[in-house]
Amino acid sequence: MAKPPPTFASLEGLLEHGQRDGFDIRPTLLRVLTDLYLQKPTHPPDDERYYTELALRLINSTDVPARATVAERLARYSAAPRPVILRLARDVIDVAGPILRHSPGLTVADLELIMVDCGPAHAAIIAM
Repeated sequence: MAKPPPTFASLEGLLEHGQRDGFDIRPTLLRVLTDLYLQKPTHPPDDERYYTELALRLINSTDVPARATVAERLARYSAAPRPVILRLARDVIDVAGPILRHSPGLTVADLELIMVDCGPAHAAIIAM
């Protein structure tokens, strides 16, 4: 993995700690990474690329409560990376719900595809 940009430099200690002590640091890391990302209204390209890459990897390997927490935090954040929002919007309904209800990053076309692809629970939230 690439070295974190300065905004995320404090994560290196978490990564090392999790690898050394043998517990699953991924849910905590995803939440901390997201909290750091949300501290600024805009981001340089390196920060956005780093956050997006790492968040997508962590989203794919963490539990529903961690993903739901991140979705709740990102739902109203206008600078949330589109790939992350799209991934969360297609997750289980507990994760997707806040994104579908509040994310300014989803287009009408995105919502229509999600309704078709993800089923009635997603469609019901979008219809609201």
